[in-house]
Amino acid sequence: MGEYGCPIPRNGTDFHEVSDYRIKRIQHLMNGRPHKVIGWKKPYEAMQELLQ
Repeated sequence: MGEYGCPIPRNGTDFHEVSDYRIKRIQHLMNGRPHKVIGWKKPYEAMQELLQ
């Protein structure tokens, strides 16, 4: 998986054929890295700030 972009092609992907494990792994990788749009915070860090 590259550093940027979605690791699964959007067009033509049958998500019934993608394992739950792979989806969870990708979700963890994408949510575990900082994003410029939220001040270089990780999504869960930004969410915690909003919920406090």
